[in-house]
Amino acid sequence: MISQEVNKSVPVTLDRGFVVQTTQCEVVGGFPTLVYKVKSPVAHLDLKALRQHSVNHWCDDPKQKQTLRVVGVSYQYLSASTGKPIGRNDINFDDCPRRSKIVDAI
Repeated sequence: MISQEVNKSVPVTLDRGFVVQTTQCEVVGGFPTLVYKVKSPVAHLDLKALRQHSVNHWCDDPKQKQTLRVVGVSYQYLSASTGKPIGRNDINFDDCPRRSKIVDAI
Protein backbone atom coordinates (compact mmCIF):
# COMPACT_ATOMS: atom_id res chain seq x y z
CA MET A 1 0.00 0.00 0.00
CA ILE A 2 2.64 2.55 1.01
CA SER A 3 4.85 1.73 -1.96
CA GLN A 4 1.90 2.10 -4.35
CA GLU A 5 1.35 5.65 -3.13
CA VAL A 6 5.05 6.53 -3.28
CA ASN A 7 5.38 5.00 -6.74
CA LYS A 8 2.81 7.49 -8.05
CA SER A 9 5.45 10.21 -7.73
CA VAL A 10 8.52 8.40 -9.11
CA PRO A 11 10.88 8.58 -10.83
CA VAL A 12 12.15 11.57 -8.90
CA THR A 13 15.62 13.07 -9.02
CA LEU A 14 17.31 13.73 -5.70
CA ASP A 15 20.37 15.84 -5.06
CA ARG A 16 23.67 14.84 -6.69
CA GLY A 17 21.92 13.05 -9.55
CA PHE A 18 20.43 10.13 -7.61
CA VAL A 19 17.08 9.00 -9.06
CA VAL A 20 14.44 7.06 -7.13
CA GLN A 21 13.12 4.63 -9.73
CA THR A 22 10.58 2.69 -7.71
CA THR A 23 9.74 1.39 -4.25
CA GLN A 24 8.52 -1.91 -2.92
CA CYS A 25 7.63 -3.37 0.46
CA GLU A 26 9.78 -6.17 1.86
CA VAL A 27 10.44 -7.76 5.21
CA VAL A 28 13.93 -6.83 6.40
CA GLY A 29 15.09 -8.32 9.68
CA GLY A 30 11.53 -9.38 10.47
CA PHE A 31 10.23 -5.82 10.07
CA PRO A 32 8.08 -4.36 7.24
CA THR A 33 10.33 -2.10 5.20
CA LEU A 34 9.78 0.34 2.35
CA VAL A 35 12.66 -0.24 -0.08
CA TYR A 36 13.65 2.63 -2.35
CA LYS A 37 15.42 1.52 -5.54
CA VAL A 38 17.80 4.39 -6.31
CA LYS A 39 19.93 4.73 -9.43
CA SER A 40 23.32 6.22 -8.68
CA PRO A 41 25.27 8.34 -11.17
CA VAL A 42 28.54 6.93 -9.77
CA ALA A 43 29.69 3.34 -9.24
CA HIS A 44 31.42 3.92 -5.88
CA LEU A 45 29.48 5.34 -2.97
CA ASP A 46 30.28 6.33 0.59
CA LEU A 47 27.46 4.21 2.03
CA LYS A 48 28.25 5.32 5.59
CA ALA A 49 27.83 9.01 4.68
CA LEU A 50 24.67 8.30 2.68
CA ARG A 51 23.26 6.32 5.60
CA GLN A 52 23.91 9.16 8.04
CA HIS A 53 22.24 11.62 5.67
CA SER A 54 19.19 9.35 5.46
CA VAL A 55 19.05 8.81 9.23
CA ASN A 56 19.13 12.58 9.73
CA HIS A 57 16.39 13.05 7.13
CA TRP A 58 14.07 10.49 8.71
CA CYS A 59 14.82 11.17 12.38
CA ASP A 60 14.91 14.99 12.38
CA ASP A 61 11.38 15.38 11.03
CA PRO A 62 8.72 14.38 13.61
CA LYS A 63 6.30 12.97 11.00
CA GLN A 64 9.03 10.97 9.26
CA LYS A 65 10.30 9.69 12.60
CA GLN A 66 6.79 8.58 13.54
CA THR A 67 6.62 6.63 10.26
CA LEU A 68 9.77 4.75 11.32
CA ARG A 69 7.86 3.40 14.33
CA VAL A 70 5.65 1.49 11.88
CA VAL A 71 7.84 0.72 8.87
CA GLY A 72 11.57 0.62 8.23
CA VAL A 73 13.20 2.25 5.25
CA SER A 74 15.89 0.86 2.99
CA TYR A 75 17.79 2.45 0.14
CA GLN A 76 19.08 0.01 -2.46
CA TYR A 77 21.58 1.80 -4.69
CA LEU A 78 21.92 0.62 -8.28
CA SER A 79 24.36 1.68 -10.97
CA ALA A 80 22.64 4.05 -13.39
CA SER A 81 24.68 2.63 -16.26
CA THR A 82 24.39 -1.11 -15.56
CA GLY A 83 21.49 -1.47 -13.12
CA LYS A 84 23.66 -3.68 -10.90
CA PRO A 85 23.47 -3.30 -7.10
CA ILE A 86 26.11 -1.06 -5.52
CA GLY A 87 25.01 -1.20 -1.88
CA ARG A 88 22.17 -0.89 0.55
CA ASN A 89 21.34 1.06 3.71
CA ASP A 90 18.59 -0.06 6.10
CA ILE A 91 17.11 2.38 8.60
CA ASN A 92 14.60 1.89 11.39
CA PHE A 93 13.37 3.75 14.45
CA ASP A 94 16.18 2.37 16.63
CA ASP A 95 18.68 4.28 14.46
CA CYS A 96 17.26 7.62 15.61
CA PRO A 97 19.32 9.30 18.33
CA ARG A 98 17.77 9.06 21.76
CA ARG A 99 17.40 12.18 23.82
CA SER A 100 17.80 11.80 27.55
CA LYS A 101 14.81 12.38 29.83
CA ILE A 102 16.70 15.27 31.41
CA VAL A 103 17.04 17.05 28.05
CA ASP A 104 13.42 16.27 27.16
CA ALA A 105 12.25 17.76 30.46
CA ILE A 106 14.04 21.10 29.90
